Amino acid sequence: MPEASSRIVRPFLPMWRRALGDKSEATFAEVVAPHIRLEGSIYAIPIDGRDKVWTCMRTAASFT
Repeated sequence: MPEASSRIVRPFLPMWRRALGDKSEATFAEVVAPHIRLEGSIYAIPIDGRDKVWTCMRTAASFT
């Protein structure tokens, strides 16, 4: 089963690397819907909207 999952995920990796690596947000805006929602156990509430999700992800990336 991991083999099938790998074939699905692999095409997305280069796109996500570019989207998250572009500090201007332009590439992220091209690949992410405006109504995106980011949820996780580390967040008090879901994060809604492309701009807010971008800010959250870039802030998290600055910590690592």
